[in-house]
Amino acid sequence: MHCETICDPVPRWADLATRPHAIEIYTDVKKRYCFFPKQRVEFVHEVMKANKRIHCTVQEYTDVYRILEKRDRKERRKAEKKAAKEAQSK
Repeated sequence: MHCETICDPVPRWADLATRPHAIEIYTDVKKRYCFFPKQRVEFVHEVMKANKRIHCTVQEYTDVYRILEKRDRKERRKAEKKAAKEAQSK
């Protein structure tokens, strides 16, 4: 499936009351698929791993994983700078 976006449900009054845990996936041709996973963050993480080009706007996922990705990038940069200094001093 060629997915374009994964997001929280579009704010429609009836939908928010009846399906608060829904996840919506939109394809390239703008077709919407709704899923109701019990573990939302894990579901979104697996979808993101399978499709690297998908745009994610699920609030719970972005709150957790963007912070972790930022921390990993920061640590990797520090390690690269440290390795470069050690290589330069030798």
